[in-house]
Amino acid sequence: MPRNPSHALNDRIRSSYEAPWPQRLERGKLIAAAVALPLAAVLSAFALEGVRRNEPDTAVGFAGFTLLMSTAAGIVLSGGGFRHLTVSRRVTRDQTSEHENGIHIPHKRDLLLILVLCSLPIATLPVLLPHQRQGDFSLLDEVFQRIGGTVGAAVLGIFSLALFVLSLIIRAPTSLGIYPNGLHLTVRRLIPFFTSTAKHVIEWDHIESITPAFYSGPNSKSPTHHPVIRIDGVVIDVHTGEESGGLEVPVYRLIGEPNTLYRLLRFFHENPDQRGTLSDADSLELLQPPSLLERFRAARTQKAKA
Repeated sequence: MPRNPSHALNDRIRSSYEAPWPQRLERGKLIAAAVALPLAAVLSAFALEGVRRNEPDTAVGFAGFTLLMSTAAGIVLSGGGFRHLTVSRRVTRDQTSEHENGIHIPHKRDLLLILVLCSLPIATLPVLLPHQRQGDFSLLDEVFQRIGGTVGAAVLGIFSLALFVLSLIIRAPTSLGIYPNGLHLTVRRLIPFFTSTAKHVIEWDHIESITPAFYSGPNSKSPTHHPVIRIDGVVIDVHTGEESGGLEVPVYRLIGEPNTLYRLLRFFHENPDQRGTLSDADSLELLQPPSLLERFRAARTQKAKA
């Protein structure tokens, strides 16, 4: 059976460029996940015991903390290197009449999901506290004692609610369209009483260079550095018609493995005869990341060279 042409092209793209942001295996975070997962199992057992005893307040409380521990385990697993296993289902082919057929890469939802899940257990504390019975589940009673009783639970509940509301109303969803004729970067800023949309287009032939970089947020000394792709060339603002000398694609906000996206853009910039494949039905396969083992090996090799 012949191999899918997109797979062969993906292998060619992958072997043509190095990974500027190596994905290393961080054992410390994996150890933290190994601790969080059993703890989540223990808390879930308490939740089930609450159901068995017909105590809904206790069951809901421990179910919330189980969710918190499970979420924490997922976060540290991802931070430890176990992320971007395949192409997300939210990455789609854009078939609108406005552009040629191409690839549409949407905004990540990770942060919003984390905020929602982590807020839920804290928000349950003020509700559960008045219903706790002395002598039942002393572990949960001790938790309430340590957070300051009713006042502490109320403060945590209000804080988590505020965090949840802010995460919903203050956002900057970003999307990237990759088409045979060029790139389309869209950034929407959603703030109470103010919404704006910035849309920038750059044609392949107007791109001068594509380089990897890092963004550390407002604080340049921050230990956290997010991957971005710097594209120099003639960029047009769709709404105003103004031109600029370049743009930065915030890869850390987009779904997908950053190195794979960087390699993809570099390849089609340097190989104009291949750009038509972006409109093919199987073009999404071009964003299929290498296996975890392959990425970990590449990171070790790159570190050894450095």
